[in-house]
Amino acid sequence: MRLSHGVTRLRSGFTLVEMLIVVTVLGILASVILPSMNSTSSVIGLEAAARTLAADLRIARQSAVQYNSSYAVKLNLTANSYQIVFTGTGSVPTLTNLLGSSSSNGNTIDFDQWSASRLKQARISLAGAALKTSTVSVVDVTFGPAGGTGPSRTEDTVFWLTQGSGNARLSVLVTVAWLTGNVTVGDVVTYPANQTRPKF
Repeated sequence: MRLSHGVTRLRSGFTLVEMLIVVTVLGILASVILPSMNSTSSVIGLEAAARTLAADLRIARQSAVQYNSSYAVKLNLTANSYQIVFTGTGSVPTLTNLLGSSSSNGNTIDFDQWSASRLKQARISLAGAALKTSTVSVVDVTFGPAGGTGPSRTEDTVFWLTQGSGNARLSVLVTVAWLTGNVTVGDVVTYPANQTRPKF
């Protein structure tokens, strides 16, 4: 189309080459961003599971102090679950855990059901627990009336949860201080497939 004074208006639009460049750039961005988003989602899910375990450990500790008795958190690694159990004497009100299912001897948290229903992602495993200094494996921790795990246990207890496999396996530690019973949640880290447990 010709305008006055000899100026030509060019047709606006994209050429095929420009379109191909845009599509290529978008493809490269997607290949970088999507795996990163999946990885972030896994980290968030594992952190949420660790914080759930930490909250239940704190509930057991608080109940032991409140009722001047003892409560334990017992692991069932085969079933990928744990229970909060009253281990003292006498009759004490039963704990009600909204995330767990009630049973005759405690409240059970099943990580297979929990992660499937809430996270919609790869299986989170309650992989184990051990004493921090001696690294002896354990399957429970018991809080006494003072809130700590002593005098029967005089080492911190470390629980670890994992997700994934191979060298991309993620892990997070939940630590119970033996003297005070305080519970801390560590950062999500990766550890190699040839390691049987994360370092702590």
